[in-house]
Amino acid sequence: MYPTRQAIADAVCEALGWYRLDGRKKDMSARVALLRMDRDGLITLPKPLHGNGNGRITRYAEPIAELPFAYPESLDDLCPIKFAIADTKAQ
Repeated sequence: MYPTRQAIADAVCEALGWYRLDGRKKDMSARVALLRMDRDGLITLPKPLHGNGNGRITRYAEPIAELPFAYPESLDDLCPIKFAIADTKAQ
């Protein structure tokens, strides 16, 4: 089985001494460089294990049909409405 793209990028960082100031590997820079070389036909990378979804067209399900809603013709059809003046905040 071929190594993963991440393992190849780690090996490139170690071979070339690509490290950040804090000592971590410049793995993303190596991965970008490897991907560009793969796209230019200079190297052949193994297939990615997991896609990242870039460029994927999202498929949506059919919208749910709206339920019929019977609304009243007037406010009188709902119930009697009473207005009252409140004397306190609690009211």
